[in-house]
Amino acid sequence: MTVVKRNSIVCAEFNGNEYEFHEDGWFNATAAAKRHGKEPSDWLALPSTKDYIAALDEESNAGKSGIWFRTKRGQGGGTWMHPELAVEFARWLDARFAVWCNRQIRALLAGEHPHFGRIRSRHAAAASNKYLRSMIERVREADGKDTKAHHFINECTLVNFIVSGEYVGLDRDAMPMQVLDFLAEAEGYNAMLYARGKSREDRIKMLAKFRRTWIDKHGELPALVLADHPKLEARTIGKGLTAAAKPRKLKAATGTAEAKSPEAALKLCAGYAANAPRVPDVREAAELRRDLS
Repeated sequence: MTVVKRNSIVCAEFNGNEYEFHEDGWFNATAAAKRHGKEPSDWLALPSTKDYIAALDEESNAGKSGIWFRTKRGQGGGTWMHPELAVEFARWLDARFAVWCNRQIRALLAGEHPHFGRIRSRHAAAASNKYLRSMIERVREADGKDTKAHHFINECTLVNFIVSGEYVGLDRDAMPMQVLDFLAEAEGYNAMLYARGKSREDRIKMLAKFRRTWIDKHGELPALVLADHPKLEARTIGKGLTAAAKPRKLKAATGTAEAKSPEAALKLCAGYAANAPRVPDVREAAELRRDLS
């Protein structure tokens, strides 16, 4: 039996429960059965199941090779079923669940599942970050200047400010897909402005205008609520770069985080690299936040 690799697993939610699929449509039968209070072995023991598997074997000339099952070892492991077997098994668990399961599998096999869209968005965000990093290095090299970790951090947190309204590190893997798409375009735009020698202040204003234009075209961005324990994302910015703090985990929300006092506004804008060239004052922080609204 083939062992399922974790990095190719797709999680999807049905009626408040999360179910696991493989990118090629295979289905975690053990986990699904447990959520319905059943065991896969009970279904496999049914005469109708044995007849169905025998028919699949006959149609595919598979014999008894066991090609309809895979196993995953360790935590979260279990029996995984081939797409042609999975829907039949799901129907035994619950008819409505089977309909949903069938649609998930069809979307995966057609490459149209939201999972693949998120992968494309994440790759685009990674490429834009690499482009920004390269532009910073080239411009500073042309000016005869060394490039340090905080130069990358400053530019990434500037873009993160345009995205979230705060100068912080963000966990891109936790971002909604629409936010990832915007971040990738904003990062590429910032790289272009940086290469053209635009000042930091000018770039913030131009990026804020870019954000408003993007929203007019694509719709409002999901707001992000930032969890505790911030971490600057230097390790994702360039080889050999490190930072002490970790990226903040974030989740989609219905409202934006607002500073409750001038001191809080200053704190929001001061949460980037310790050796940043300059921290915006309270008045500037308020103005910049208004530019994003």
